[in-house]
Amino acid sequence: MKPAVLGQGLASVPKLRRYFEARTDHEGRLIIDDRADLPETIDTVFDTIKQRYPEKKIWCLYQPGSYLRTKARLTELKQVLQRADFLYLADIKGYPKEKSEGLNIRQLVSDLKRDHSQTYYFDSAMDMTVLLDHRVTSNDCILTLGIEGICQTVTEPLLVPKTE
Repeated sequence: MKPAVLGQGLASVPKLRRYFEARTDHEGRLIIDDRADLPETIDTVFDTIKQRYPEKKIWCLYQPGSYLRTKARLTELKQVLQRADFLYLADIKGYPKEKSEGLNIRQLVSDLKRDHSQTYYFDSAMDMTVLLDHRVTSNDCILTLGIEGICQTVTEPLLVPKTE
């Protein structure tokens, strides 16, 4: 295969978005997208943010990807997610073969709220984009964690330049 053909093919492949993708929105807010879903990797993301941007408050949007993994690591997840200044949890996406394993994200929010008062539930019916646009300042960071889904959908409009 000719290098030019190979180069054209590689250039057309969409960019893989996976880990610690940091961008700035139209208001100067830092938006970090990371697909971390395990307590250890989530903890590393928080460490990195605290190290690079120590003055920023963290608004974390998290959607777990698996009922089984969430249940197995629930205690650790609760502990590490409390590192966010504001925490918003979306329903567990889950895989078709999985059962809910009795997990309910609203119960998890209720449990977390006992030790972390700034924990909230959000679903697709809420206009989280508007909430974030009005409450998050340029001194803050919006962090999306977990499986690709609702969290990233919420932040995408913030990354589009405003038109007058």
